[in-house]
Amino acid sequence: MSSHLVISLFTVSALLVRPFTGKALDTIGRKPVLLLGLAIFLLAVSGYYWMVSVALVLAIRFIHGIGWGIVTTTYGTIASDIIPPERSGEGMGYFGMFSNLAMAFGPFVGLWVSQNWGYGWLFARLPYT
Repeated sequence: MSSHLVISLFTVSALLVRPFTGKALDTIGRKPVLLLGLAIFLLAVSGYYWMVSVALVLAIRFIHGIGWGIVTTTYGTIASDIIPPERSGEGMGYFGMFSNLAMAFGPFVGLWVSQNWGYGWLFARLPYT
C-alpha cells in the first residue's frame, strides 16, 4: 500500500503545481521559476538521505513532486520559447524524444548502480564496511 502512496503523492503534487507554474512563468519569468523548481527538487532529492520512516518518505515524495512539476513545466516552456518557429515541430519532437529517453534510461542506470555498487551509492552514502 505504501509503495502506491509514494508514487501517487509524487504524481498528484506534480499535477497540482503545474497550473500555478504556468501562471508564474508568465508573471514572474522563466529563470526565477526554474531556479525555484530546481532548488525544491534538489532539496527533496537530498532529503531522502535522512528518511527514517514511511511518513517522512511520503512527505518528501510530495515535495519532490512539486519540484518535478515546476521543473518539467518550465523546461518545456523554455524549449518552446527558444526553438525557431519554422522548426517548432522538429524541435519539440526532439525535446519530447530526449525527455522520454531520459525517463527510460534513468531507472535502468539506477538499477544497474544499485545492483553493482549497492543502494548507498544512489543516495550518496558510502558503502557499509
